[in-house]
Amino acid sequence: MRHHTAPHSDERRDRWDQRYAERRHQHVGAPRAALEHLIEPMAAGHAVDLGAGSGRHSVWLASLGWQVTAVDFSRVGLAIGQDQAVAQGVEVDWVAADVRTWSPPSAVLFDLVLVSDLHLSGVDLARTIGWLRPGGHLVVIGRALRNLTDGNGGPDDPALLYTVADLRAASEGLDVLRCEEIVRRTDRGNVYDALLVARRVERLAPTPAMPEYAELAAALLDSSTLVRAVVGGSMRNQPEPTYHRVELRYVDLKAGRRLHVEAFDATQAHTSNYEPESAAAEVQRLLAEPYGHWHVETTSGTIAIRVNKKGRAVIQRSKSAPPAPTERAHDRAKNRWLKESDPVFAALGVATRDGQIKPTRRDKFTQVQDFLASLEPVLDAATAAAGDGPLHVVDLGCGNAYLTFAAYRYLTQVRGLTVRMTGVDSKAQSREHNSAVAESLGAASDFEFVEAFIGEAEIAAPPHLVMALHACDTATDDALAQAVRWSAPVLVTAPCCHHDIQRQLDSGDVPPAYRLVARHGILRERMADVLTDTFRAALLRQHGYRAEVMEFVDSKHTPRNALIRAVRTGAPASAQDRAAYQDLRDQWQVEPRLEVLLREHPSS
Repeated sequence: MRHHTAPHSDERRDRWDQRYAERRHQHVGAPRAALEHLIEPMAAGHAVDLGAGSGRHSVWLASLGWQVTAVDFSRVGLAIGQDQAVAQGVEVDWVAADVRTWSPPSAVLFDLVLVSDLHLSGVDLARTIGWLRPGGHLVVIGRALRNLTDGNGGPDDPALLYTVADLRAASEGLDVLRCEEIVRRTDRGNVYDALLVARRVERLAPTPAMPEYAELAAALLDSSTLVRAVVGGSMRNQPEPTYHRVELRYVDLKAGRRLHVEAFDATQAHTSNYEPESAAAEVQRLLAEPYGHWHVETTSGTIAIRVNKKGRAVIQRSKSAPPAPTERAHDRAKNRWLKESDPVFAALGVATRDGQIKPTRRDKFTQVQDFLASLEPVLDAATAAAGDGPLHVVDLGCGNAYLTFAAYRYLTQVRGLTVRMTGVDSKAQSREHNSAVAESLGAASDFEFVEAFIGEAEIAAPPHLVMALHACDTATDDALAQAVRWSAPVLVTAPCCHHDIQRQLDSGDVPPAYRLVARHGILRERMADVLTDTFRAALLRQHGYRAEVMEFVDSKHTPRNALIRAVRTGAPASAQDRAAYQDLRDQWQVEPRLEVLLREHPSS
């Protein structure tokens, strides 16, 4: 670990120069896995990499679309980083300076300050807080003091190791999202690191961010009529709100009725219960933050306010039918993204007319809920692309459109969005059935169902969100290729039946190291599944998307439980990522269908 706890001497700098020169190959490569997990979900902005060394993290950040300033005292290390940047076709601002005394220009603020494997004093870490713009993150990772006794490698001087208490003290004034020890498994044993992830929150005056938000206060503070409120999104050209999404409702505890607030950041939920006196202050604080939409349900009706691209508030009001008793239990049933009583479930045959989910359709209901949970984190990117117009959602291979209709109800009734839905399927029966369901929901004007094969589908307007859920075999590749050709801002796919790579494996030789796996049919099939979705995610990266493969729904509800979720960033893939894709492809001697489709019909 490098350190700048005292002014560095020319001798120390020369020592690092020599180390970089002698071990050049050891100082390039992939970023830390922990940082990939933390930073890839963040929106790209302006980052500074302090103690950048040979620039592996700086180059990686630039490949994700970040504007990066890399600071280190070793010119040899920075030269290695420059070579890597040129090789990967990215730009980084390289600064040769002592990070302990360096400061950015007075007008420059960062969305990310990264300190990796560099020990800075508490004073120097605290100094970086002033460099963060509101909503910006400070991320620090380095050897923990515990590593001296329980770990392997790293400095043996306690003064060069972090403790959780030190990091928490240095981040005073920030909202600390994570401050903990983490362990890495290596061939030589465990390595213990200390990790800090903290965020600068602009302390706004307790006045509504929009004048129209003021009318919500009374509804939010009425403990007898509030059913539920949801706030999320962000206003354009404003700092990011503290949390991604917040839900409010009242609960009855032994001490009395309390305002229950559940706030979600990128990794976890934060729950608090407020007494009446403190509830008012919390509501005012939330109303003052630049959230992009509010959805407030009361026993008498619903108020939805959305701030459009021009910064104007669009208000929708609706009256409720005579309400059922409001749930006030603290440990209530699991929260649903769409209630069981929503008319869409009865229209689709999932629920009875009185809003009870049929026992034989419980798995389908769970699938809908888990899909909506997976959709929520990328909706802001889709709505930002839609601007003032309706959000255009295209479902490729929609079948009977269970998830199409569920998404529509969630987007319009919970998120309060104006939506245009297009479903594409090759079967005339699906088009007729789905059109009838849309009519029964009173939403026929918001839907268009197109009878066409996925690869031949023509739509009236570019989509902002593309879905393809359980499209069989290479139909998923057809959908992904269409989304890429349309430059869709967001795409969400749940692949199904990975037969293409399976057939290629059956007709060829597998790499020698995997022959024991391929000997067993079920393991060979699962390996084909993994390879197929790995290739798909890698190809999406090569075409300007930030892609992730995740669990869609618990396997007890459906065996097809993987989900590929991608957001278009426009950032070019790194040379390292392209080489890794080609190496994997050559090793298995297969040709992914998505690669063929994108080669034959590239995006415009």
